[in-house]
Amino acid sequence: MNAASFSTVPATGSSRLFKSPGPTRPSLRSRPFHLVAWAAASILALTACGGNKEEPRDEAARETIKLTERSEDLRALIDAELAAGNKRIVIPNGRYRVRTQGGNHLVFKNLSDVDIVAENVELVCTTTVGAMKFERCSNVTVRGMTIDYDPLPFTQGTIVAMAPDKSWMDFEVAKGYPEDELEERVQIYDPETGELRRGDARWEPTIESLGEHRYRVRKSARYRFDPALDTEQVGDILVTNNNSGGPGSPHAITLHGCDGMRFEDITVFASPCFGFLEYDSNGSSYIRCIVDRRDPADDPVERAQARMRSLNADAFHSKFAPKGPAIIGCTARFQGDDCVNINGKYHYVSG
Repeated sequence: MNAASFSTVPATGSSRLFKSPGPTRPSLRSRPFHLVAWAAASILALTACGGNKEEPRDEAARETIKLTERSEDLRALIDAELAAGNKRIVIPNGRYRVRTQGGNHLVFKNLSDVDIVAENVELVCTTTVGAMKFERCSNVTVRGMTIDYDPLPFTQGTIVAMAPDKSWMDFEVAKGYPEDELEERVQIYDPETGELRRGDARWEPTIESLGEHRYRVRKSARYRFDPALDTEQVGDILVTNNNSGGPGSPHAITLHGCDGMRFEDITVFASPCFGFLEYDSNGSSYIRCIVDRRDPADDPVERAQARMRSLNADAFHSKFAPKGPAIIGCTARFQGDDCVNINGKYHYVSG
């Protein structure tokens, strides 16, 4: 299934659905199975974006306190509990900065029937690779964790100049945002509303450094100005990807070959790609999980601009699941692509 089915951006004082531009859907006559898959995924995306009244919010679980910086090694703390045979692990409150290991920050393999309680716990990823990866795990529950990145997997700044036909534009990175290795995944926001100024455009992959925190992005060689589409202007906020650190899985939480996993009250403020990715996994549950951009009042890093983006791509993404995920009472906002994308393999049937 093609990506970019649905994503959400908020209207003033509310949320509304924003239908992303994307490839034209195939006709029913030519590719019926593709059309059916697209429709099913769209219904699930709307459910996830709108929430679900069947699962009430646990306000006690959402209660937050001012977090203190913890010096303990979070990976060692959890490993010690697992080595002792404990099936219920309660992580002490606080903010934990974690270094990568094997292309992820935390990796869990072959766990079963374990409950990880992480209420008022924040995992700060220090490179732009995955936060948590679960391989061949079953009936594991994670509760209450917040995930963020420092440095962020995106940067943003103000457009300060552009070509008369808007074929190129210069932007200046705002104070507090990273400049490690910028990568094209450009979105442009109206600073007054905090909403997207325009839909997607095609951009050249290279971002040119001009010095003094300024960069130039160019639209593709086939670009031709269209006043109905090219509505960006000087003063708008430009957001694009930022890479930092070594290679690894780019998704905040990944499940591979897992069964009966459950995530409750998880908040993801940033991710280099997806928020939650599962593949070859069965019967996962996501309960009251939140994907959203972080409020400046809650951001431990002082920034000249409020964050415009949450994740760089999909909020929830499922591939090859015998039994698909239950996404209940969750919120997905300001991510760079789909709210929910559920897909698998397609086989042509004729006759």
